[in-house]
Amino acid sequence: MAGIIGFNMVSHLFSEAPDVYVANGGIISNHAGPFTYYTFESVTKNFFITLHGVVVFFVVVSILGVFKIPHWSILIGFPVVLLNMATWGAVVSLAAARFKDLRFLLPYLSQLVMFLSPIMFRPDQLPEQKQFIINFNPFYPLIEMIRSPLLGTYMPLKYVPMAAGVTVLGIVVWFFAFSAFRRRIAFWI
Repeated sequence: MAGIIGFNMVSHLFSEAPDVYVANGGIISNHAGPFTYYTFESVTKNFFITLHGVVVFFVVVSILGVFKIPHWSILIGFPVVLLNMATWGAVVSLAAARFKDLRFLLPYLSQLVMFLSPIMFRPDQLPEQKQFIINFNPFYPLIEMIRSPLLGTYMPLKYVPMAAGVTVLGIVVWFFAFSAFRRRIAFWI
């Protein structure tokens, strides 16, 4: 259940982010507001939905008698995942505004990412020759930043550099993409 909560946050990139600018196309075409508003609105909505899932998670683990106090690293995990949702979500929204077919393709990629990420199982359950599925999955460290603290443990330190790399890359791509194409979004929608 904790893995699904983490995946639901990350899956924002596939499910809702492609529609953010297109769905607000009428407002964007008529008003010269910042595009980050629409991204932050979407990320905030998904964050509150995730918090509802966290409450349900704690109710269920309390009923089952396996409640553990969340690890303090959840205070780092949530902001890092939210930053990734905002930066990569804005890039995906920009690309989906330009290439309309991405709005229909990305939700199907979400299923593929779910099957390639150890959500319903622990990574140590995979044989050694299939560990590359986890080691090269850029979404798994972000999922693990939410799942591990909810289960009362810290995130394995080997995933921290990968999560930091994905975050820094997202900020850089977002900065350059918006610098280059921000003025064209209204015409693409």
